[in-house]
Amino acid sequence: MIFSLSQIPGAPMSFRILRTHRAAPHTHPLVVRLSSGFRRFQHRWYHPEEPLFQELRRGQKPLALVIACSDSRVDPVLLTDSRPGDLFVVRNVANLVHPYEPGGGALSQSAALEYAVKHLKVRDIIVMGHACCGGIHALVRAKARWLAGELQKEAEDDEFIGPWVSVAWRALEKVDEMMPDACEEDKARACELWSLRFSLENLRTFPWVREAVEQGTLELHGWYFDLQSGELLEYDAREEAFRPLVGRPDPTHHAEPAGEHRGRHPHANHWIQHGEELWAHYGEHFHGSPARRDHHVRHHGDPHGAALPGRHD
Repeated sequence: MIFSLSQIPGAPMSFRILRTHRAAPHTHPLVVRLSSGFRRFQHRWYHPEEPLFQELRRGQKPLALVIACSDSRVDPVLLTDSRPGDLFVVRNVANLVHPYEPGGGALSQSAALEYAVKHLKVRDIIVMGHACCGGIHALVRAKARWLAGELQKEAEDDEFIGPWVSVAWRALEKVDEMMPDACEEDKARACELWSLRFSLENLRTFPWVREAVEQGTLELHGWYFDLQSGELLEYDAREEAFRPLVGRPDPTHHAEPAGEHRGRHPHANHWIQHGEELWAHYGEHFHGSPARRDHHVRHHGDPHGAALPGRHD
């Protein structure tokens, strides 16, 4: 198969896509690992009985826009066990929202926000913060070095990080005002929460976001994933406080390794003990088909479901 770019002005060239039944083996360890993951993705979502991508080919209609951190530990799709097409995701350092500024520096963030609200018509925007955020910790450390007169070299080394996280300086000032004697770690955690709150306020500076919120067609949510406790907190604007949306994990619950239970019937292990043939026969019709699994979950419950929401004082 040859895909040509010769018809595109300024690109008189072509390249070939070689189609083979089986891809050539790769030796790069990372490529091997990630391509194996993509095969598992294919197995789950391109199953003959799974129509999801037939629908997604016609366009997307995500449930929500999620503004999350670029941190590799906090992928919102994985954290919420969402399906392809469920979430329209914008990720940046420290999950920050810069205020509305036509022609300003945060064009990528503003363009994604505009597309989600005006064109995709999302009804919910979630700003998802998290504990142990490197961007916020860098901001807290930078202020300490600045006060000590030691920030010059770091400022020279980083071109973009400082200007980007500077929008959270307001949160840090609030923390310093309320917790002047706190240690750096406690200040960073408080700053993570305050910056999340201020990002929600900054969303309302976009006129079409504010208008949609006032009309009741759009809701704003602030979530905070605590890596240390495993809790998911939600910001309560009326109480101006964070409350557990999903409580701490049940220490008696022993989950299967990641990816093991997706698409598998909850009694698969029992079947395997009584013969691989039975599992192979049943798995042919069930494994990789979330539609069937979802049907089972609706009628029988999910033994691998997340912890129920709870309060932990």
